[in-house]
Amino acid sequence: MNKAGYVKEVFLSLQGEGKYAGARQLFVRLCGCSVGCENCDTDYSFSDFFLLNNEKVHNPVFPEILCQKIYENFDIKSVHSVAITGGEPLDQLEFVRHFSENLKNSGVNVFLETSGFYPEKLQTIKNVIDIFSIDVKINSSFGITFSDNLKNFLSNIDSNRSYVKLVISECADEAEISSVLNLIGRSGIRELYLQPLNNCIDISKLENIMLRFYNSGIKAFFMPQLHKFLEIK
Repeated sequence: MNKAGYVKEVFLSLQGEGKYAGARQLFVRLCGCSVGCENCDTDYSFSDFFLLNNEKVHNPVFPEILCQKIYENFDIKSVHSVAITGGEPLDQLEFVRHFSENLKNSGVNVFLETSGFYPEKLQTIKNVIDIFSIDVKINSSFGITFSDNLKNFLSNIDSNRSYVKLVISECADEAEISSVLNLIGRSGIRELYLQPLNNCIDISKLENIMLRFYNSGIKAFFMPQLHKFLEIK
C-alpha cells in the first residue's frame, strides 16, 4: 500500500478562481504548507481527522482508502474534476502521485493547485495531472517573491494544460509586474488570470496591468474570487 497523507477536508463546490471558475469540482484539501505566505485565507493546519460526507476519517489516510471513500460517497461522473489543493499539495508528493494515479485509472480528471515552488517534484507527477493551476506569488500580495524555482517549473510544464493566477493588490508596483511579465514571457503559457487581493482594486490600475500583459502577447483575464461572492467554500 502506498504512502499515507494528511487531508484537511473533502467537499463538493464550484471552483471560484482562475480559468475554470464556475466548474463543479470535488475538492481535496491537504494539510500543511511550506511556502509561508502572508494574507493567507486558508486553514491548512494538520488535523487528526477530516470529515467526508459527515463521516470522520482519521489521518493519515492511504490514497487507495481515500479514493474508495470518495467513490462510495460521491457521483464522481457529475464533477468536472477532482481539485487537489492546500496549502501546498506537493509537500505530500508521494501521496499526491498515488492518489492522482488512482483517480486517473478510474477516468477522473485531476486538477492540481500549486505554488510552482518545487520544480524538482514536477517530473514525479506531471503525467498524472490533467490541469495545473499555478499561483505566482509577489511580495506586495503575499510577503514573498517567486524565485528561479518557479521559472524552472513553468519551463518544464505542458502549457496546453496549465494556466497562471496572479493575486494583485493596490500596492503592486511596476517592478513586480515587469518580473511577472518576464517570467511568463519565457514560458509557453499565454493565459494569466488576475485576482484582486480581497476582491478590491482600483479599476484603472487593473486596466493598466492588463494592457501591459496584452501588449506582451499574454491574454490577461480579470477574475475575482467567485466563491466569496456566492458565500460558498
